[in-house]
Amino acid sequence: MAARLASDFFDEVILLDRDNIPQAPHTRDGVPQGNHFHAILPGGLDIMSKFFPGLKSELLAAGALASTAGRDFYSYWREGISYALNRFVPNSFEGPQTFVLTRGLLEHQIRRNVESLRNVSTRYNTAIVDPLATGNQICGVRASTDGRTEDFECDLYIDATGKAQSRYRGWRSWD
Repeated sequence: MAARLASDFFDEVILLDRDNIPQAPHTRDGVPQGNHFHAILPGGLDIMSKFFPGLKSELLAAGALASTAGRDFYSYWREGISYALNRFVPNSFEGPQTFVLTRGLLEHQIRRNVESLRNVSTRYNTAIVDPLATGNQICGVRASTDGRTEDFECDLYIDATGKAQSRYRGWRSWD
């Protein structure tokens, strides 16, 4: 999603991913909660659909389940069945539509849409080794693919890995 947003503001976007990306919806090793089912929050689904107008149809065709919040999904509380997740609501209600699916399916459909953007290129099996800096400003990254390193200069670097910064050999702060 970050690459999709960046594609509106930059002539070239390069998406680097350390994983070997499966060609079909599949859970990737090392993805937190990758094997859990996922429910896209209605607001997130609206934003994703603005970025990718055909996404809802694509997800449904690929096996996602449409779900009405407050009616089709419930949780168990001490008090009994609740139709809301953040508080006990014992009666069903008509809330916004959301989708329930696997993380692998969501990633696959988003990736296919991002890969089709004219100004976005992807490099898989590519790990970020270190940030590159001039003074106290990041100006790129050094990446490794199959043991070969390559430097990528950039105007903006977005780390969307969700991993701790400690993998950058001693870098603690990027101010």
